[in-house]
Amino acid sequence: GGEDGECVFEVEHVLNLALPPGATPDDTVLELSVVNAKKKVLGTYCVNLDDVAGMPGMTKSWPRYGRMRFSFSNRPSQTASIAIAAEVTVTWLGLTLVPHDQVKTEFERLVTREPPRVKELTPGVLRHGSQMSMTSMMSCATGADINLAEKLDWLNHMFEYIWPKMMNLIRTTLENPDGRVNQKLQAKMPRFLKRLRFSRFVLGRKSPEFELRQVREAPRRLGQEGMEGVELHLDFKLDSRGSSDSHIEIFTGIFGKKIGVASFMISGELVVRLEPLLEEMPVVGGVVICCLTRPRVDMQFSGMAAQLVDKGLEGSLRSLIDWGISSCLVMPNVLGFAIGRESQGVDRALLRQPKLLGVLRITVLQGKVWHEHETWYRKLFRLACCGRCASRMLLRLTVADEPYSFEDVLRVDESAIGVDDEEDSVEHQPSHDFLVYDERQHLEIDIIDKCGLETVLASAEPLDIEDAAKMSEKVISLDPPAEDDSGNRAHLRRARRRAGEVKLQCQLLLAKFSTRGRDEWSMIRVKVDELYMPAALLVPDQVEDQHLLLGLGASVIARVGNTEKATPWAKYYPRNEKVDTPLMGPTKTIAELKRSSGEQLELEVEFVLYLPVRREDLENEVLYVDLKSKTKGHVGSVSVPLAEALKRPDLKLVHDENNKLKIPNPDGFDSELMIIVSIMGLEPARTR
Repeated sequence: GGEDGECVFEVEHVLNLALPPGATPDDTVLELSVVNAKKKVLGTYCVNLDDVAGMPGMTKSWPRYGRMRFSFSNRPSQTASIAIAAEVTVTWLGLTLVPHDQVKTEFERLVTREPPRVKELTPGVLRHGSQMSMTSMMSCATGADINLAEKLDWLNHMFEYIWPKMMNLIRTTLENPDGRVNQKLQAKMPRFLKRLRFSRFVLGRKSPEFELRQVREAPRRLGQEGMEGVELHLDFKLDSRGSSDSHIEIFTGIFGKKIGVASFMISGELVVRLEPLLEEMPVVGGVVICCLTRPRVDMQFSGMAAQLVDKGLEGSLRSLIDWGISSCLVMPNVLGFAIGRESQGVDRALLRQPKLLGVLRITVLQGKVWHEHETWYRKLFRLACCGRCASRMLLRLTVADEPYSFEDVLRVDESAIGVDDEEDSVEHQPSHDFLVYDERQHLEIDIIDKCGLETVLASAEPLDIEDAAKMSEKVISLDPPAEDDSGNRAHLRRARRRAGEVKLQCQLLLAKFSTRGRDEWSMIRVKVDELYMPAALLVPDQVEDQHLLLGLGASVIARVGNTEKATPWAKYYPRNEKVDTPLMGPTKTIAELKRSSGEQLELEVEFVLYLPVRREDLENEVLYVDLKSKTKGHVGSVSVPLAEALKRPDLKLVHDENNKLKIPNPDGFDSELMIIVSIMGLEPARTR
């Protein structure tokens, strides 16, 4: 089934054709024909193999957005508007004669673990690359006791081959002005650096290395009982330091100036989750890739930028850029890929968002900070002039990619001049709830300067969620940073170095479905599936090249009270009118969309949002669902009373394909949304 009445056939086959000896690409033509069941030729396409041999890797592809279009030999007049197209890849492979007495040696060389030798292909020469270690694979199968790292030799070798393709994907993602990395960077920057982004991101040819840490069961998901998968925990490292072919530039937005990056390195723990597991092909329903904790990023700047970033700005700009990259890789930011079909129980929204474990509620009981090298008479002078309030300093707590800063909770320690420490207790004791997806996630505690680039003045050792609960109401020490997150020497000036202590109350609350819970707060789970949106709300009045390159998009915003959460942009990529693509392409051109402005386009949002609400307000609170177009802005809104979900036995309100939620538009271009709204209660976790 396809769009606009087209028929799609999944051929999925490989044909190998032997050419006569002495044949060369420049005098050989490949003819492809489409025939019906009666072997009647419906269309043909000729490929000049000289064009194939001139492509990188001697491979030419006709992908989804540029399919091979077949021509009709005798087209009937009534079929003038019909087109036949196919996604095809043609590769020229040379052959090398191996003498009989060298066959065994050649075969042994193929199955050894020597690094692959990448070189240019030439006609008549077959490239031989090393494959995965056969010894390692056999050892795993027989259960022999070998090093876990050795078992992943095959993965490291495989990545050496696919890394060039992945580099292009990474480059496209990080150079996208609307990408998540650039958006996070700009959100953390002061006003004069709000346009800062990666303008060029080309990594070196050295591929990442992996080492197996452990294998464990994946967490259970509601609606997928009995289909739980497995998790592979890997240590990874991508090191482009010293690579001559890496090229990274950061656009500052100040007079068009750019900052050059001399080297880049990232390392951490990667989780590869295979779920759900099916009892039919393809067995593995999907793959999820993420990091439990923020990976370590090391980015060295070049030229005068290194002096400015490290010494002039005390490394603060580097820390913000490192945070922008690493926070996009940590849970709940995941890469989810569906392999199976939805009819098999593979829910794409659950692949793109991890299961919520619960909430970590942190209350600040006490905060104290002091200058590491300040003399007693300087303290006395400052106390007389400024008092004990550390007005420029904030206590920042971070779980995953969610930082939260507390104001007016830090007091300057003056015990050296006779001021009582009891005054260090926080009067109003503010608190904040952090969403937790795994108990192995980290809590980071920092004292920062709220002016400028949020320079870290002191920090504590990261605590995982379980240890944070154990440290509840205990003193946690903070020391001036000896090095930054990347292991680089800290450039904080001596006069700015601080130390301190905090006392936090940490409580882990578990999220439970189909209950209001016993805590004063509950959670609203909003699972967004497909969005059906009129073309008029997506197409801009003035079309620019960026609309064709970056696509049109829409986002669903859920709002309860003062809390608002938004899904990532769901994209629709119009077909470029200037490119020779088949009429039966998967998407329409801008001109076609304008002619059919009322036609609803399907956008795959597939995301889950969580919003807190007081339990006592559930009966009267309203969930507002807003629709935002990337080109038109706010284009619709609808209200959903939470009382409707409370009436259901499972506290779940479902708007599926037979009962879509209608989002009205003032101009009459209404949209429809498949959405599930669930009530989740919060229960205190049992202490171990």
